[in-house]
Amino acid sequence: LQGVQHPNFKVTVGSDLWCSRERLRKRNIPDSSIETIGLPIRTDFFVTKDKESIRSEYGIPKSKPVVLVMIGGAGGEKALQYAKKIGSTQFGIHLIVCAGKNKELAKGLHALPLHPTNSMTVMEFTTRISDLMAVSDLLVTKSGPGTIAEAMIMKLPILVDATSTILNWEQA
Repeated sequence: LQGVQHPNFKVTVGSDLWCSRERLRKRNIPDSSIETIGLPIRTDFFVTKDKESIRSEYGIPKSKPVVLVMIGGAGGEKALQYAKKIGSTQFGIHLIVCAGKNKELAKGLHALPLHPTNSMTVMEFTTRISDLMAVSDLLVTKSGPGTIAEAMIMKLPILVDATSTILNWEQA
């Protein structure tokens, strides 16, 4: 990036954080070439959702609050730990735990004993994360900027897991 002289050169950042701007300045990128554009959010996060229909489709009881656990590909063990602890405690909730393409995680989740007041949906890979967020009351996740931004758009309260090493680009 150093020495780029094109008149239309821009470095785009998702958020105007002092640490990002400072790193770019150290690389001799002028402020006029740094543009904050926000994080890309899929359009389905802006569509009004029929929550009752989604709950019915996934078999989520109408009377239970929903906790969505979505830790990401590297967080399979953390997702299992959260599901085990939350699921075994008398909360009267419905858990949705995203396993993605991790078949071992899905298998482990299906084997978990739940407290009789709780229920759980094990969600393998899906493109319908906005629907899951729409019917949820709390998201448990790691500090990935995409998921955090999506949850903020959905006005979904977030519990950010910081119990293990946070990736460098997610520390902010």
